Amino acid sequence: GNFSLVIYDAGRREVKLISDRLGFRPLHFVQRDGRVIFGTELKAVCAADPGAKKIDETGLLELFSYGSAFMNRTWMDGYTRLAPATVMTIDEEGINTKTYWNYKYDEDAKTLNQKSYMSIYRTLLDRAVERNMKGTRRIGIFLSGGYDSRAVAASIRKQHLPIPAITFGDGSSRDIRFAAQLAEALGLDHHPLSGQGPYLQD
Repeated sequence: GNFSLVIYDAGRREVKLISDRLGFRPLHFVQRDGRVIFGTELKAVCAADPGAKKIDETGLLELFSYGSAFMNRTWMDGYTRLAPATVMTIDEEGINTKTYWNYKYDEDAKTLNQKSYMSIYRTLLDRAVERNMKGTRRIGIFLSGGYDSRAVAASIRKQHLPIPAITFGDGSSRDIRFAAQLAEALGLDHHPLSGQGPYLQD
């Protein structure tokens, strides 16, 4: 799943910062005068950091060019993003980090034909979607006009339908039009929502 965790152990007098396997949920930190200041957003870390602020020009260039900085860099000098699948332990002895998971790619794996790859992908996607349909929680799906949400929606088994499908956008947008057509074809309970709805009011 997508997460970032902060665990404080009062007995051991330690804090653990933990990132998810792919680093989807950012957790930023900076070391300053024997302390570690952390937060899910850079502006939160900056607000709590008494030290001088300086822009990392390389990180800023990467952000403007590619939409994000590479690796664990940020656009603030000295400010770091916790690496994916990492547990950082902060205690009186200092800082220790360890990686709890690595993506493994088998270079020597047998090459399959396209039909076989499609069959394996279909099976894995079906299992992943079905795994998330279990339990007593209310289940819905964000449905856009993109391939990813369409693939997930089409993989929902019939016994779970109908479930609500929510699409954000203007009524004439591509996402709304495509999502409505797909929802009707699959038997989803479609709810298009615009940015002006009363549900956004306090």
